[in-house]
Amino acid sequence: MKAPSIESIRTSHLLPPLRQLFGQEAVDDVDWHMEEINRAAVNPVTMGLYRFYGRVRVSDHTRDFSLILKAIQSPANIGLPHFGGGDDQTHWNHWQREPSFYRSDLIGQLPEGIATPRCYGIQQWDGRIIWLWLEAVEFDQGDLRQLDDLGFLAYQLGRLNGKFAHPARLPQTDWLAIDTNMQWLEQIKGPANPLYTSDGRPNWEHPVLQSLFPPTEHNSYRQFWQAIDRFVVILQDLPRTWCHGDGNPANFKIRQTGSGSKEMVAMDWAMTGIGVVGQDVAQLIYDSFGFLAAEQWDALIQTLLDRYLDGLREMGWQGEERQVWSGYAITLLVRYGIFLFYRIGLELNDANETVLLTDQHKEGARFLQQVAQFTLELEAAETE
Repeated sequence: MKAPSIESIRTSHLLPPLRQLFGQEAVDDVDWHMEEINRAAVNPVTMGLYRFYGRVRVSDHTRDFSLILKAIQSPANIGLPHFGGGDDQTHWNHWQREPSFYRSDLIGQLPEGIATPRCYGIQQWDGRIIWLWLEAVEFDQGDLRQLDDLGFLAYQLGRLNGKFAHPARLPQTDWLAIDTNMQWLEQIKGPANPLYTSDGRPNWEHPVLQSLFPPTEHNSYRQFWQAIDRFVVILQDLPRTWCHGDGNPANFKIRQTGSGSKEMVAMDWAMTGIGVVGQDVAQLIYDSFGFLAAEQWDALIQTLLDRYLDGLREMGWQGEERQVWSGYAITLLVRYGIFLFYRIGLELNDANETVLLTDQHKEGARFLQQVAQFTLELEAAETE
């Protein structure tokens, strides 16, 4: 059956998830409203995110309700078959991964203190479209730009990774992403991006990169890429674990449980997969540094990695601290450095090869430089 447009959704579409929400078949007299939360998602897998709310009669009682509808599609629908729109379930952006997650038993394996939104229905439509009906998570949290709250997220991600950081504990499923960092490195050798050469290395001669990363003797990010093959070996030798896969702070909420303790509610499991220790906290740090002044970056990195290590250790992980720092730093430089270049490349294509570099671009380059300098120093210390 063809998926209706969001604008043409009727009460009949809400009844199945409402029955799941209230655990009752006798659901009627629905008075509802809809608001768009986010339609302009960066990832084309997400068609849109909407909140449906209102009042409904449930077995002679009037109840308030709120539901989230996440509309998902194959990127092949918009001409991007190699962006997770195919049948390769291990692709980092496989479009059916989040529905597969909610159908699986992995939710029941999450450590105590980590929750997910409840799923109240999965509707699959013709044309490679899926609707996920999810809990509208209520939360009591501060500002997720504060170090204490970010540290709590890092701690819980450490607990998640620590529980599964042993070969015998890795989830055995067909649909988890495998080695997303390596997939990103390979993918940049495909579609043309003016900021990369044909072999997938940064095109340092491009005026944009000349400006962001001047060709000086001490340009650490350039030096990192000159030694990329060595760092790939280090990355591949790190301990594997199950990762959430998308550590943007916007994907997490902090709320109080019935017992008064705090828990992390993790949303957006579309990129969950098998990665390395340090990988999840890398994005949490990268997507948080822009909230802070440059003089606070060291405190952000140290605090979040310390809390992440606390979580790993609590769950029994006995590896070396340097492995976590290596996983964090190389992941950040490879994956999010690539993403910065990818976004600027899109802007270049849209602007016919000219782009105005913003403070955000420059801050991103400065942060990559700082992490690259640390990574080079860490490797030098290991080889002494």
